[in-house]
Amino acid sequence: ESPHEIQADQMEILPPRDRLYTSSSGIPFVTEDDLSNPALFSNTSGIFLPLPPVLFRPEPFFEKLEEFIRTQLQETPNGRIYLGLNNIGHLPFTWRFHEEERVRFFVDYGLYMANRFAIRMVKDLVPRLDFYYPWIEEPSSVQNELPHPQSLSRTCSAAPYGEFLPPLFMGRACVHRSLPNSGSCVSCSMPMILRQGKRKFLLRSVKVGGSCLNLLFQIP
Repeated sequence: ESPHEIQADQMEILPPRDRLYTSSSGIPFVTEDDLSNPALFSNTSGIFLPLPPVLFRPEPFFEKLEEFIRTQLQETPNGRIYLGLNNIGHLPFTWRFHEEERVRFFVDYGLYMANRFAIRMVKDLVPRLDFYYPWIEEPSSVQNELPHPQSLSRTCSAAPYGEFLPPLFMGRACVHRSLPNSGSCVSCSMPMILRQGKRKFLLRSVKVGGSCLNLLFQIP
């Protein structure tokens, strides 16, 4: 069994993080608006829903997400849904689907898997944990060599990142409102290109969990 494969009854090839999720928002996790368009998440293996790393009002978001998931399960009897965990606060949400075999889970970049003990802890707490993305701050060579016990290797393997670039930071403060003559949200100037010397950055804004988040990405 290769590092990028798990049992045949789950998924044959683990998805690189840069191709896991596509959205017109440019944000690498689910927003409320995205939940109204199931086609965003579909691929041949199922629907992937990487959860937001930051939720200031989680319950309304989780209620909408649960409704979306149960609707999809009803409409696609043979389909699977994969929820990406990006925060330790997401773990209790997984228990709502404890008996639902078609709802499966993976550890996304925001829930740091730096060693085998972290993997084992999440594996013990989360039902049907299929794969994980290793600690993203480590070099790729370390990510590929991250050890895990034999008891986990057959059911939970490290997935590749590909060319994925996470946001450099997420902030709740509204950058648009801090600009001169900014006006209301209707006139929001996002996204914005920022420059520092020869480096360029993209600043995006998205509403998720009842709050507007600002996310900064470096432009390669």
